[in-house]
Amino acid sequence: MTPGEVETIANPFAGPLRNQRRGIRSAFVSAFKLVALACVAFAGVLAVQHYSRVWLVHRYTQDLNQLPTDQRIARLLELSTLGGPDQNDAAMPTIVAALTDPEPPFAQAAWRILQQAQDDWALLSPSRSDQKHRQLIRLIGQQADRVPADRTAWAAGLVQTSLDALRRSGKDDDLQINRLALNTLQRLNESGASATTTGDGDTTVEGQITQTAAAPTPLRIVGMSAPLPIGNDWAGNQDDADASTTDEFANQPAPASPRPIQIQDATNLQAVAPDTVHLKPVGDTPQIVAVAKAAPPTPAVQPTSHLVQSPLEAMDIRTVVQFLADPTPETHDLAEAELRRRQWSDSKIELADRLVSGSVSARMELIDWLGSQSKFDPRAWLLLLLDDTDARIRHRVVSVLKTVNDPDVQDRLRKHAAGESDPEIRSLILQ
Repeated sequence: MTPGEVETIANPFAGPLRNQRRGIRSAFVSAFKLVALACVAFAGVLAVQHYSRVWLVHRYTQDLNQLPTDQRIARLLELSTLGGPDQNDAAMPTIVAALTDPEPPFAQAAWRILQQAQDDWALLSPSRSDQKHRQLIRLIGQQADRVPADRTAWAAGLVQTSLDALRRSGKDDDLQINRLALNTLQRLNESGASATTTGDGDTTVEGQITQTAAAPTPLRIVGMSAPLPIGNDWAGNQDDADASTTDEFANQPAPASPRPIQIQDATNLQAVAPDTVHLKPVGDTPQIVAVAKAAPPTPAVQPTSHLVQSPLEAMDIRTVVQFLADPTPETHDLAEAELRRRQWSDSKIELADRLVSGSVSARMELIDWLGSQSKFDPRAWLLLLLDDTDARIRHRVVSVLKTVNDPDVQDRLRKHAAGESDPEIRSLILQ
């Protein structure tokens, strides 16, 4: 090289640096490809798992209607076990649809399978269990108009059980699922006849149940002048009987006037003239009222079927009171009307409304006020809030109930501790 000559000389350090950058980039690309491949493979496994169950359900149900009843029931049991309680979502629509099947034994098998499934869901994680209960309510809502009148109590009982499970888990604030459940119960109550004929041409009416050896097991939700709630958490226990004698919130129920006896033609309900009604002599069997000129007997003996006035009539007191907290005016008014129908006074309804729908601070003040009352027994009101969704409310209620010297209340608290999610409240109960 001569002076003034320009020549590019390679940098001896550039090669290793350049190779190092290439190595980092290639390693990153390789890692990204590996992760993407793993995600695709995992998604493929999930897809194969899901669609394999769908395919199996399709194969199991392809010729289901052509099989004898005992084989159909066996096939339904196999469907219910596909994937276990947690992974049988694909089979649930088929099992719920079986409630509407023309063959009562097959429908009864589906009902028992769904009952067992609800028990099994208690072993799942809370979120998965809630998801399964919501799915069941939606599926029954899709089939509500097709459920025969003698099986509406089955479907309504399943909906009520799922609602209670959601309430216990603190997930009952889903307005959409609550409205769907109310709508489903209302449609179940309105389907079918309000009076059905028995095999000998007699017509049974409200409040009476026909018992025959050939009658199917289910009975329709019965509308009673003095309704009997599904649960016994509140109505009927001694504490509430004592509380109902108070001057401030109790209301002595007046004798309920019986509803007029009705029969149903093809389109509407018609009142029956009093002189056409006569009573059959009865012994130990339930009372049956016969109506002259009853509708022609049906081929198969059916159990008594009744309409109820409200979709909330079949629910227990706790559930009806919880619906007072619904922000929808229609639902709130429906719950208020149902409580009035059960002979609740305005003061009791107002207190229940404040207990479930007020602010947390106002409700806690109300709990303290109830705990200091000596004029009436506040235990039924406090037990109403034991399953409240707010942990602060439950803690205050438990603190007050722990001071009550009542073995029944203490036993109720111990049972509540088994399902209490808050460790502090559970520890307070077990102290």
